[in-house]
Amino acid sequence: RLLDEGVPPPPRPAARTFQLPAVSSGPGAPPPAGRWGHTLTAVGPRTLALYGGEPDDDAKTRGSYGDLHLYDLDSATWSRPNNGDGLARQWHTATFLPEKNLLVVFGGERVAAADGGGGGGGG
Repeated sequence: RLLDEGVPPPPRPAARTFQLPAVSSGPGAPPPAGRWGHTLTAVGPRTLALYGGEPDDDAKTRGSYGDLHLYDLDSATWSRPNNGDGLARQWHTATFLPEKNLLVVFGGERVAAADGGGGGGGG
């Protein structure tokens, strides 16, 4: 429908990859901020990776997150990889390549980084 109305699709940001496992801030790291438009991807039998999204604070904060958080299902703890900041984005796709231990994030919409959500360098 957008193309019928003459509205171009949003620009496509470059892909971002994360080599896992990465040295993390350790168990007990604070949980990530509430968000939507993110991905939650299984990156092992008992680990989930949360990346990006938009703040869930009733539109008080504008922008997207560019951070990566890992959740351990066994210990119910979050950790934050040191190499976990990428391009701020939302509505993207994330795929884990187990043979390379690599998380590939691509597509979506890139918006200026939200406060406290990473989103700086890399891409």
